[in-house]
Amino acid sequence: MNMLEKLFGRRLPRGPTKSIEKANGQNANVCQSPASVWLKDEDERREISQELRLAISMFNSDQKVKARQTFDQQRSVFPDFDVPQLWYAKVFRSDGRDQDAVDFLQGIVAKCRRRSYLLAEIAEIYGTSSVIRNVSKSIEYWGRAAFAGKNVYAWGILAVLFYQCDMLDAVKFATRRFREIEPNCQMNANEVVGMFGDGFQPDKHRHLLQEVFCILQGSPYRELQQKDERVVGEIWGKPVKDMRDDKERQIARDAYVGKSLGPDVDRLVTELIQIGRTDDYLSMTPGVKFNEYRRNIRACEIGEVLNERGGMDLMQAAYYRVRAALPVKARALECAWGGIGEWLS
Repeated sequence: MNMLEKLFGRRLPRGPTKSIEKANGQNANVCQSPASVWLKDEDERREISQELRLAISMFNSDQKVKARQTFDQQRSVFPDFDVPQLWYAKVFRSDGRDQDAVDFLQGIVAKCRRRSYLLAEIAEIYGTSSVIRNVSKSIEYWGRAAFAGKNVYAWGILAVLFYQCDMLDAVKFATRRFREIEPNCQMNANEVVGMFGDGFQPDKHRHLLQEVFCILQGSPYRELQQKDERVVGEIWGKPVKDMRDDKERQIARDAYVGKSLGPDVDRLVTELIQIGRTDDYLSMTPGVKFNEYRRNIRACEIGEVLNERGGMDLMQAAYYRVRAALPVKARALECAWGGIGEWLS
């Protein structure tokens, strides 16, 4: 399984299949970025020929020479069809010629009716190549692939990167598009983070992702550039700022990607989540599982244990994991823990 197959927890079809064939984009459209024109997919209803299917099968069984001849022939006959172009680029990649693959794809993408899969291939090359790896370019092309059409992987990857930069409105936007395209598709945020590794730095890449988000929405980037980076939304026309310090924001990011806190603490977090699901953290009346302050007794005990073991930092780490699992009930836990150590409700 390749990285994207691992990312979504299932083996993905190779080459042109039902998924790629049904992903017909909107009418031709463009968006002018500060760098260049961003393209939309055009309607593409053609199905691949039996000859091309056979060539793809040959390519996957290491008969690349014969397969390449077919890909070359097919792309010449159908210069605006993305499928043979995509597989011709994969031949370059299989030969270790990543730069040639990118150059070829960049030269052909505007000529094809459907562009999103070619753009996603460029993004993956820039993100995974050992020769021409460029995280900024990878992010840009995942954005281009998402803008172009219905590439579910592009929207999923962007959602994770947006979250890493605390761009909550962008997370909601990308997640909604992800679910609209493939409602049952699953992804592992850890795999996305691992794919970019240390090359992705939220402070360094936040402006690029802000630009991508604006283009995806059709908004001018200069409007977002003028805003405070900590503004996460508006209420009644007034900006709402994220006042957490950088340390707490990183704790939240670690929680989102499921970073382990160690087996003992992980068990306590699991118990906290179960309490939220079955009993809740606060009650209208005291008694049984709730103390005189109407707070869940066991949840408070866990808070005390976490405070003794790691103070505020460990409590925050556990809290954000509960928040990731039970976003609606997280505020109740926050109140239940009020007064434990340095925790304020």
